[in-house]
Amino acid sequence: MGKSKIFSDAMRSSAIRMSDDPIEAVAFFMNVEQLFDVYKVPTDLTPLLIRPYLNDKAKIIVSKLTPDVAGDYSRLSYHRGINSPKGGSNRQQWAREGPGHVKDTI
Repeated sequence: MGKSKIFSDAMRSSAIRMSDDPIEAVAFFMNVEQLFDVYKVPTDLTPLLIRPYLNDKAKIIVSKLTPDVAGDYSRLSYHRGINSPKGGSNRQQWAREGPGHVKDTI
């Protein structure tokens, strides 16, 4: 059995589906990133594993990305500021003000 199948099965039992409510994107990414850490998912598999849990709007956006961006989770995530080294404060700012107001700190 391949690595992607093993991690996919583990994620299927634990991951939440991304809501259509933009404010809940923060909770979605926090949940998925926590699962990636718990299951020690290799970074090359994270973009592949997250796609089934994205909402329809996010899937459309991802389908329009170039393969190098779509294949890199750090660039694929909803907003780069969410995954920055100062992620906690940026997540809170994003939740209050929306993604356009978070400074890109990477």
